[in-house]
Amino acid sequence: MITDPHDQLVDLAAHAGLSKDELEKRLGVSLNENKRQGHFRSLVRAALDLGLAPAMSLDFGMARKLTNAGVLGYALLGASTIREVLILTRRYYHLLVPDISVDVVFDGTYSRLRCTSHDPDPEVERFYIEAFFASVKQNGEFLVRSGSIAGPRHFSFSAPPYIQRYREVFGDQREMIFDSEFSELALAIESIDTPQATLDSATEALFREHCMTLLRGLGYKPQTSARVQQLLMSHRGSFPSAPEVAGQLGMSNTTLWRKLKGENTSYQMLLDQVRELLARRYLQDTILPVSEVAELVGFDDRTNFRRAFRRWTGQTPSEMRESST
Repeated sequence: MITDPHDQLVDLAAHAGLSKDELEKRLGVSLNENKRQGHFRSLVRAALDLGLAPAMSLDFGMARKLTNAGVLGYALLGASTIREVLILTRRYYHLLVPDISVDVVFDGTYSRLRCTSHDPDPEVERFYIEAFFASVKQNGEFLVRSGSIAGPRHFSFSAPPYIQRYREVFGDQREMIFDSEFSELALAIESIDTPQATLDSATEALFREHCMTLLRGLGYKPQTSARVQQLLMSHRGSFPSAPEVAGQLGMSNTTLWRKLKGENTSYQMLLDQVRELLARRYLQDTILPVSEVAELVGFDDRTNFRRAFRRWTGQTPSEMRESST
């Protein structure tokens, strides 16, 4: 799972020579209590007050890897278009850097990933924004498999004294624009809706690992059933129909129906099993709203998802989430 931001910043501070005792003394509470209260901002301010180099925000951001986020890593690696990558980034940005807001603005030339922090402290605001854009750079190069993530980077503050570190993280300084109205990454992409290129071998291996880890929760299945489940899982929320599955398996829809019947199952039963498995993981392992969980498992309507989930499990999605806490 993706490391909690509090824990990651504490580790980063320790490598920079700041002890946990120093941080707790500055905070006035234990690190565990500060984390329990969700006061990430207080930890950032304490670390900066104790001498954490401001450029460490970039190191913090580069270490925030969404592909390690369990079931969310599975969702991200399955993104079929660059637009979907951007939308998923907007949806899950709080896992990267808390206490900011993110929006995606599409225009004729660029797709603008805009980051806003309303923190009154300019040093804390800079930390958040730098960390977020560094994390986008780190995750974007891995998740975007076609097109380009290169483009102008606008910052709503002046160029820092550690501009060389910016070059190392972001590349060409000519693409960095400071003292802008907004802090945003303008992605120069020819077609954000073009299907992405095939996963490279390393990414494909990671995606398959996520899929197989999830599928193990369904137990042993006969050959055809297992192949159908693997196909459904590999398509994430955009599940193929029974005829589409049959075509991908090189057989007619009638043959698929007959083989699955011989294994005492059906396409719909297997689809429901995959949906239930994913829904359970999203509800138990994330704090995503139920409406977003519904969308991720292929339901356009929250009411229909709630009804289906209760049929599968005997519980509503909210009851499942409460019982797992």
